[in-house]
Amino acid sequence: MAGSVAIVVDLAAGLVAAVIAAVYVTTGAVVYVARQRSAADTVAFRDALDAVGAIAADLRAGADPASAMACSRDELSSGGDVADLWRRVDAALRVADESGAPLAELLERLEGEGRTLSRARSGATAQATGAQATAWLLAALPAAGVALGEGIGADSVHVLLHTKLGAACAGGAMVFQIAGLVWVHRLAASITESA
Repeated sequence: MAGSVAIVVDLAAGLVAAVIAAVYVTTGAVVYVARQRSAADTVAFRDALDAVGAIAADLRAGADPASAMACSRDELSSGGDVADLWRRVDAALRVADESGAPLAELLERLEGEGRTLSRARSGATAQATGAQATAWLLAALPAAGVALGEGIGADSVHVLLHTKLGAACAGGAMVFQIAGLVWVHRLAASITESA
């Protein structure tokens, strides 16, 4: 009977540990993918700005607007800020067609505004990085507390994995950590978007 209880306790501890590990691995993966996507979007926007500048330079050199734009659009992605930039380029093309305004000049202005926006967002992201680093540090504190408990001989891992109260504490800590990280991420995103 005592052997059966030990097996059930070990299985429950394995389940608690598996859930904790799954939540932290999933959170890490989501954060990693979001950062990679953000970096890719930033690079795509800068590439699109370079393309708009190249189109303006080609137009000043006497190139046909339609062929200059077609070549650049085919090479670049068109999501997020890039899609908005291309909508503005299309609007500039319509304005140039209807009013006779020089298209190269309009595109140079769009490129300048885009670069200003890019710099403002980079600055806002840098400002928000401190808050995000603090949130990650606070999220790591419970793990440091468990390590400290183990270091002084309190057997905190056993308590967290082998008791109902410990499992509840571990679950509560995860909920608060993830809620805090999501909250800080939303705050940082709102700062960056408002820039």
